[in-house]
Amino acid sequence: MTGIILLFPLLLFAASRQSYYQKWQSLFQAKNYPEMVRIYQQAIREYPQEAWFYVFLSLGYQGTNQWDLSASMAQKALQLAPQDKNIINNVYSLLVQYAGYLGFQKQEWNKAVTWYKIASQAKPDDFLAYHMLGNAYRVLQKYDLSFEAFGKAYLLNKNHVRQKGFRENLLAAVREGLKAPDLKTRQNFSELAFLVFPENKEIILDAMIPLLQSGNQQKIQSRMKRVPNLKPLLATAVRVLKNHCEQDEFLFYKGDYLDYSFIGKVFYECIRNLPYKQQMNHPVINKVVYYHTLAAKEYTKGMTPIKVQSPLKGRICCYQGAGGKSFHYGLQAQFAYDLGLCQKNSFGTPIYAALSGVVDSIENNQPDRPPGSPVDLKARANFVVLRHNIGGKTYYSVYFHVRRGSVRMRVGQSVRQGDKIAEIGNSGVTAGPHLHFFLQDANRYSIPFEIMNLSTADGTPASIWQEGKEYIAR
Repeated sequence: MTGIILLFPLLLFAASRQSYYQKWQSLFQAKNYPEMVRIYQQAIREYPQEAWFYVFLSLGYQGTNQWDLSASMAQKALQLAPQDKNIINNVYSLLVQYAGYLGFQKQEWNKAVTWYKIASQAKPDDFLAYHMLGNAYRVLQKYDLSFEAFGKAYLLNKNHVRQKGFRENLLAAVREGLKAPDLKTRQNFSELAFLVFPENKEIILDAMIPLLQSGNQQKIQSRMKRVPNLKPLLATAVRVLKNHCEQDEFLFYKGDYLDYSFIGKVFYECIRNLPYKQQMNHPVINKVVYYHTLAAKEYTKGMTPIKVQSPLKGRICCYQGAGGKSFHYGLQAQFAYDLGLCQKNSFGTPIYAALSGVVDSIENNQPDRPPGSPVDLKARANFVVLRHNIGGKTYYSVYFHVRRGSVRMRVGQSVRQGDKIAEIGNSGVTAGPHLHFFLQDANRYSIPFEIMNLSTADGTPASIWQEGKEYIAR
């Protein structure tokens, strides 16, 4: 119950009406929401044109988790007093909270979009609803609309992105928006990145890629002047893209993990628009994997692998291992593994939590693709992400391509190691049913790990899967 302002002018009312105004504060402060509901249901029957009574009832409904009724009462209050700034402020806060409930708690992000829009119409000069609308569109992977909403929020209040929570939301959107399917959206997020995150080397390098791809030399040179320390790297990237990646001018380049990651992304631009099979068979994919692998190795140098339980149990096979050319490379996914049954269709196979933790995010509504379907690079996957605290540090375990509707948990729910969390499906960019599994650190970078109680098919102890081999996990 945050963000409620509850200001109204002091007026003289009839005794009964005055008593209703006097009761709300003590009830609200005592969190006696059921009594608020009872009293203000009566109040609106007696005074159906009194806007504040609908606000008070909305608060009561919200406190008793009757969110739909809360939103309905808030809207009624606004209909009765559309010009009252205090009513507007309170209704706006209630509607933003309702939209947040729909998105973050119920994972109904399309409905959340609708209510963030309604809130923004109630108070179009405030950034909050637009910012949260941008975040909702990000979750839905509608990145063009996400950019518009975040851009509107930024224009209304440029300083809000200095606050941690808002900055993290926008950073996540920029990271994802710079990978959007269409070049125009990537270019838009590139502009936003330079405005908001000029000190973030990773973001700025990623933001340069759509500019390089556009071929707009004037803008490219303008941006390069703003990051003079990166100019030699960027100038080389310009030449590589100009000759369509036919020559590797980075071959003897020495840099850090962000430099190598950027180089891998530059090479991928030369095959980005090809169909999946052509990407996998193109000679440039070897350069993509090579430089992304350098980045991951540089980042994880000296790390001690985390020990986890296998997310699949029984006799399983590894279809593709760490560093595989089908998107098992780079800082975000280098140590990823595709797992499933060896001789049978894996669809519906139970997936178990590799570590104890909390549900961080879920996608559960994407369709499973028919068996034998060609790989669709635009398909969205169902997934579960669990958040873990190990030695005071945050980690994530990630489970992709899960079966539609198989996730029975909610965000924020505690999970024990070994609990069933989902089932293998065929959603997203996949050639067949399997689990795509990996761990990430607090930076959301892929990190190495080891599997407890794992052996090869002949009983030899093993610590990690290798592509093409059969294992027994207990």
